[in-house]
Amino acid sequence: MDRAIVVTTFTDAEARTAKRHRVTLRSQAANIVARRAFRKDRLPWLKLAAFGDRPSRKGSLRHNANVIAIDGVEGDHDAGTLTPAEAADKLRAAGIAALIHTSPSHTPKSPRWRVLAPLSRSMSPEHRERLVARLQGVLGGALQPESFALSQSFYYGGVDGGTVPETILIDGTALDTLDGLDSGALDKRGKPYAGGMTAESPETPAEHDDAAEVDEFWHVPAELLRAAPDDDDDPFSGVDLIDRKKIAAALAAIPEAARDDREGCWRPVGMALHHEFRGSDEGLALWNEWSAVSPEFEKKRPQRVDWESFGHGTGKATGIATLYAMADEHDPAWRKQAKAPAPREASRLVEYTTEDCLNAPPRGYVIKNLFAPRDVACIFGAPGGGKSTIAPYLGYHVARGQAVFGLRTKPGPVLYVAPEDTHGMRRRVAALVGQMGHEPDFRVIGGVSDLLDDDSPDLAALLELIDARRPSLIFLDTLAMSFRELEENDAAAMNKVVAIARSLTDHGAAVVLIHHGTKAEGSTPRGHSVLNGALDVAVQLLPPDTDGIIRGKLSKNRNGPCDLDIAFRVASEELGRDEDGDPETAAVAAPLAPGSAPRGKPMPRAQREALTILQELEAGDAPVTEEAWRDACIDSRRVSQSEERDSRKRTFNIARNKLFDADRITISDDGRVAVKPLQSWVDDEEDDQ
Repeated sequence: MDRAIVVTTFTDAEARTAKRHRVTLRSQAANIVARRAFRKDRLPWLKLAAFGDRPSRKGSLRHNANVIAIDGVEGDHDAGTLTPAEAADKLRAAGIAALIHTSPSHTPKSPRWRVLAPLSRSMSPEHRERLVARLQGVLGGALQPESFALSQSFYYGGVDGGTVPETILIDGTALDTLDGLDSGALDKRGKPYAGGMTAESPETPAEHDDAAEVDEFWHVPAELLRAAPDDDDDPFSGVDLIDRKKIAAALAAIPEAARDDREGCWRPVGMALHHEFRGSDEGLALWNEWSAVSPEFEKKRPQRVDWESFGHGTGKATGIATLYAMADEHDPAWRKQAKAPAPREASRLVEYTTEDCLNAPPRGYVIKNLFAPRDVACIFGAPGGGKSTIAPYLGYHVARGQAVFGLRTKPGPVLYVAPEDTHGMRRRVAALVGQMGHEPDFRVIGGVSDLLDDDSPDLAALLELIDARRPSLIFLDTLAMSFRELEENDAAAMNKVVAIARSLTDHGAAVVLIHHGTKAEGSTPRGHSVLNGALDVAVQLLPPDTDGIIRGKLSKNRNGPCDLDIAFRVASEELGRDEDGDPETAAVAAPLAPGSAPRGKPMPRAQREALTILQELEAGDAPVTEEAWRDACIDSRRVSQSEERDSRKRTFNIARNKLFDADRITISDDGRVAVKPLQSWVDDEEDDQ
C-alpha cells in the first residue's frame, strides 16, 4: 500500500492527452474522500496503468493496444450483492493488499464500490486479465464484466448533496505475488478462469439512458465528461486539456448572423464554453468576444448573469461537442483549419565547406582521449566487477585536475549521483580522501529515486544543481537505479533515458552512466541497442584475470583510440576502527601504469561464469548458500552446456574447487558461499611476494 505506483488520468472521454502520476494508494484514500463535484460526470477518473502515446484510429490514447504497463488492477461492483465490509473481509482473508472505495450512488441497501489492488512491480499488460480473475475468485464473482477490460478506467470521489465516499484500506500482500489464488480464479462471467477473456476496449460512447443506473461506469460521450474544478488536495487536479485552437476555429465557423439566435445558438455556445472552461473568466471572456460582433450584443443583459447560471442543472450537460456540431452545420471545412500544422520550426541545418572543416575548433576534453564535453558515456560490466570503484577514481582526478591512467584531465566540478548505494559510495570517496586529500569540487549526490518520470522532482532538482554548479563530469551510478521502472529492452524507454542524459549535458558536462553488461559478456551494455548506438564512449570492464587485474576495454570511443591501456586492481584503504576495534576499509582503485600491467591468463570460462552467477546472486539481500549457487549454475547452462545434468554438476564442482583453491571464494561451515573481495586477492598476492 505504500509503494509509489503509476496512475494515469484522463479528463476527456476522447482521451487525446493523458497525464501520469506517482502516488501510494494509502495516500490516495484521503483524496477519494475529499474529492467532490456537483455532478458525477464532473468527477475525475483514473487507471492504475501507464499508457503510451499511440492514438487509436479516432485519436484516443485510452485503448487496449496503448496500455504499456500496469501497476495495479481495478474491479467494479455494481450489483448490490456484497457490502464493502464483506468484500474487505474476503480480501483480508486472502492476504491481498487493496483499497476499497464506494461510488457516488452507494447506499447500505444497494452497495456499490470499487476495489484497487496494487502490484509489487510494474508488469506488462497481458498479466492483467489473470490478476483480475484472482480478485474475481476471492470476491466470489462479484465484479462487473467490464472490470476485465484492459483500458477500463473509473471515476472516484463524491457528489455534492450525496453521501461521503467510504474507504477501506486492507494491508496485505501485492496481488501479483499470490500465485496460489490462480486455482480459484473466476472469469468475468463468474466461471472458472481459463484465459482469453479480456474485454474489448470501447472506442465509441456506449448507450446509457437509464437514469436509475447513474453510477455504472460507461464510456461517457465527449460532451458529458470533463474534469472537476481544481482541488489543491487532489494530486490529479489542474490538468489542462482545453484545445483552444480547435475551439477558436469552431467559433469562427459560426457566422455573425447566426449568433443573434439567443436560444438556438448564443446560449448553447455559452453553455458549451462554460462547461469546457469550468466556469472560468477565461471562458467568459471568449464568449464575450465572440458575441460582441452581433448587432444584438448591446441589447442583451450582462453576460455574467447568464454565465453564472450555467452548470447547475441535473440533466446532461451541454459540452464542447455541441459547439463543434454547430460549427459543422455552418462550415464543415472548419476542422481542417483546426488541424492545420503549426508553423515549422526553423531548421538547424548547417553547411560546412572544406575550409570550415579544416579550421574547426578542437572538441576539448574532460579526460583527454576518453571523455569530452557534452559526451554521454557508459562504463559497464558484471556485478561486483569494479565499476563503482574505477568511476569515482576517474572523477576525483578530474576534480583535482590530475592525470589518470596516463591521460590528462581538465579540472572542473564533479557530481557523482549514487542512488544505488550512497553509503558505500561515501566510504569509497572517504578512501580517496585518505589517499589524495579533500577535494571540495567532488560531490556525492544521494536521495535520487527516479529520473525517468515526467514529473520527477529529482530530475528537476538535479537540473537546478547542474545549473548552479556547472560540473565538468556527472556520473549516474547505476543507470537502473537512476531510472527506476525502466523497461531496458524497450526502444522508446531507452530513448527517453538517452534524452534525459543528454539534457544533463546542456552546460557542457560529460555524463557517464554506470550500467551492467549482458549475461553473455557481450561488448555492449545491457538493454536495447538504442543505448549503445547513442553513446559517445563505451568502456567495458572485463572480469579479473588470474592476477586479479581488471581491464577497461573500449568498444566505442569518439574522442580517441580504442586501445587505451586502462588496467587496475581493487585495493583497500583503512578508514579507521569500528565500535569493536576492528578495522573499517573501503575499496579503491590501484591503477597500473600504461604498458606495465602483465597480461595474466584469462580465467577459464566455467570458473568465470560460476563466479559471475555468484555475484549476481549476491546482489540480492539474502546470503547465498552453496546449494542455491550450484543449482543456479546447473540450471542456467552458462557454466556447462552439456545436455546431461550430472555432467553440468561435475563441471560446476570442478569450477567451484578451482575458485576455492585460488582463494576467489569463501565457503563457511554453515554452507554459505561468497565472492572474496578483490582487494583480498591483491593483499594475498603482495604477501606472497
